[in-house]
Amino acid sequence: MEPLATIQAAVEDSKTDHQRKTGLEKRALFLSTETGEVQKEVLKLLGNYGPEEAATAKDRLAKEICDVIWNVLDLANMTGIELDEPMRAMLAVNKTRVWIKPADQEDESEPQSAST
Repeated sequence: MEPLATIQAAVEDSKTDHQRKTGLEKRALFLSTETGEVQKEVLKLLGNYGPEEAATAKDRLAKEICDVIWNVLDLANMTGIELDEPMRAMLAVNKTRVWIKPADQEDESEPQSAST
């Protein structure tokens, strides 16, 4: 697996002059926009927009997920945060996290973490 620091550096190297002028607040807003686009593609993938949209949603979803990752890494770069070690630490925590399902939760939504 490529170190996250390498990908984070590639995001910085890929920025255009125009993107370098984008402020932190605007980058956070772009991230929100891209997250909404991920949600829309998930709905399409699930067939909520019809079978034609579902058939091609996976490729669009991949692109939108990459847009989210790019914006997250750019936010980290803009604030001087190197994410490689925090990500490794978070992955280690997730390996030992115990997930519980509240007694009143009957649907298929995600259970809550016992360690949050």
